[in-house]
Amino acid sequence: MALLFEQTLLIIFCCYLLYASFSSARESKSINSYAIGNRTFSSFTLSSTIIATWISGSGLVLDLMEFQEFGILYFIESLGMCANLALFAWIFIPKMQSLLGKTSIASYVKKEYGEYASNLTCILGAVTSVGGIAIQFKIMGEVLCYFFGLDKDTYFVYAVICTSILVIIYTYSGGIRNVASTDVIQTICFSIALLLAIGSFDSQCFISLNNSDYVETTFSQFHLSYFKTLDLNQIFQFIFISGYFLIPGFKPHVIQRVSMAKNIEQAKRSYYYASIALVIILMLSCYLSYLIYKTNVSLSRDEMLSTLINSYSIPGTKAILIIGILCMCMSTADSNLNISSVLLANDLFLTKKLNSMQKIFLARVLTIVIGLFSIIFAIKDMSLFSIILLSASFYLPIVSAPVALLILGFKTTNRICVWTMVLCLLFVLLCNFILKVDFDINFIGIVLNIFILISSHYIVEKWELLKCFGITSQLKGEK
Repeated sequence: MALLFEQTLLIIFCCYLLYASFSSARESKSINSYAIGNRTFSSFTLSSTIIATWISGSGLVLDLMEFQEFGILYFIESLGMCANLALFAWIFIPKMQSLLGKTSIASYVKKEYGEYASNLTCILGAVTSVGGIAIQFKIMGEVLCYFFGLDKDTYFVYAVICTSILVIIYTYSGGIRNVASTDVIQTICFSIALLLAIGSFDSQCFISLNNSDYVETTFSQFHLSYFKTLDLNQIFQFIFISGYFLIPGFKPHVIQRVSMAKNIEQAKRSYYYASIALVIILMLSCYLSYLIYKTNVSLSRDEMLSTLINSYSIPGTKAILIIGILCMCMSTADSNLNISSVLLANDLFLTKKLNSMQKIFLARVLTIVIGLFSIIFAIKDMSLFSIILLSASFYLPIVSAPVALLILGFKTTNRICVWTMVLCLLFVLLCNFILKVDFDINFIGIVLNIFILISSHYIVEKWELLKCFGITSQLKGEK
């Protein structure tokens, strides 16, 4: 009876999402409203959609697994993500007035660096979004299997397809306005679910922590002394991952949230609120991981999620947890689906001659196509963190640095920008598929991009050191 009640709650939630999507399907009259909702969102709604997109269902699962294994190391790394939002609001958003109302980051890049750079941004933005969508679909499939007691080896693919179709449908219908309105409900559901989970495990903990020897041997990863056990390779990995989390990545959905704001002050305020909320949620998620591990120290990282889901005994609470996790997965997936379809439908060179309604239709078709590619990626046997870092490497080291420098006031020529992006793309392909390095390359790639961009600008355009090879400065030629 209890299981039937919980399944009914889940079905009601899914029906609500479908109703919300179809009721708002006709509200998008232009590609602008489909992409940024005509910039009529409240600060609360804007903050909620930032929070919901950044937290994600995979974020909770990673917090559970990674904190259980790496403890304080993972927590400090992840704090960089919270600082990321605050730094973005403090340093970059005040200089982003020209981005307000832009349908995507590619339209901004096109204005400053031309069509080639814009096309690269479109394609790479869509590629990195597929990875972000895929990990949410993967988590949703796993959660559904645990909830209904299905064998993961047999039914995982079907669970991924069923939950993914729901996300694709309501993103297809309403665009960003539908995404933002459901993000508010989803953020509230997730917060309630997280607090219920902590309350449940806090009452179950039975391990005594008075035995200092037991604490030292079993819970050593939760103490600062854990840093003393790291070898050189782990220290470098810690630095690279921390850099990856800390440096603003200017991913398509990040720029989109700024563009959706009414003004710069609202954008700053929303990102500050989101950074504070992210710190609180990270602390709660890691504390939950600690409580689960505390109840059974023999649990492996892969058993953390199933243990969490199966811990609820009060009827309805398990459904609330499932809905909360699915909410965060959906929030991140639908945001990435929306912006990646807009990138390709509005800013790619092949769509220049389409009118606004044709672009909306194409964006909706591309929502389905990108969703299907994401499903294929989701059912592959890859760890969540591997998917995150791999997909990010096709955007952060290539697009983020030129955009960041552009916002801060450093502008070079179109050819230097494109040259730098292509070289860094080759670097990413070399490291990921030929050398197959076992460390994260995102932080290194960003530094490399900045070095190539600035040095090339001065060598070619400012100092004309390659003039002897027939390569003259475009900057001086313009004067």
